[in-house]
Amino acid sequence: MTRARRSLFISLALGVCLLLAAVAKWIEMRNFVDRAEHAQGTVVEMLATFSPGSEPTSYTAVIRFTTRSGRVVTFEDPFRSSPAQFEVGERVEVLYPADDPAAARNSGSLWSPVLLLGVGGVVFVVLGGGLLLRWPARGSRR
Repeated sequence: MTRARRSLFISLALGVCLLLAAVAKWIEMRNFVDRAEHAQGTVVEMLATFSPGSEPTSYTAVIRFTTRSGRVVTFEDPFRSSPAQFEVGERVEVLYPADDPAAARNSGSLWSPVLLLGVGGVVFVVLGGGLLLRWPARGSRR
């Protein structure tokens, strides 16, 4: 097997793995949403993350909300963006497990990992699989 053909197989395998990860993440998020409580939160701070030698700066929202039981919870949205996705004072919908409000998530960025894994998987499957199908088999003539 040539190096180029092996690379195509690796691309195809990576794409399939990314798609499987997207499905697993989708199931995890679907289960989270089904059991989650809803609340309105407020962005109280935008944290800037500087990476030496790389641009641009990325931002993380710090969100505060009150649970149904009256507990005030503040959390960092795990999703980073550049430029900043929110402004301080902006209202956002929050989903949180009733038994662990500190594990809250901003509903607007909840599906981002699924989308990123899925798009990456499709790209690798289409590139690897499409080129592999067009690649002539060893000893065949076109």
